[in-house]
Amino acid sequence: MELDPRELELVKQAIKARVTGCCEWDEEEGRRVMREYPEVGHYGLTLKGIKAILIDYVCSSGDIEQRREERHRWKDDYDFWYRAVIDVEDIPKPLFVEV
Repeated sequence: MELDPRELELVKQAIKARVTGCCEWDEEEGRRVMREYPEVGHYGLTLKGIKAILIDYVCSSGDIEQRREERHRWKDDYDFWYRAVIDVEDIPKPLFVEV
C-alpha cells in the first residue's frame, strides 16, 4: 500500500484545528506513557502539555511522518500511523509522539 498524502494532510489539519476531539489521548495509552516513562513527569510534562507541544509544533510547520501500519495489534484497524519527533528546550532527548 502506498502512502496517502491526502490523509497525512487531514491529520495535520486535525491537529492544527485546536478543537476538542481532533487531537486527543487514548486514555489507556496516556496512562501507559505516564507509567512506563516516568521521566515525562520529571521534566514537568503532562499529557495535556505534550498535546500542546505537538499542536504548537505542527502549527509551526513541524514534520509529521506517515508510516504504514504493520504492527499486529493495530494493522487490522489502521492503514497508517503518524509520528512527530520534537526537540523540546531543557529536555535532553527529542520527544517522540505517535499520532
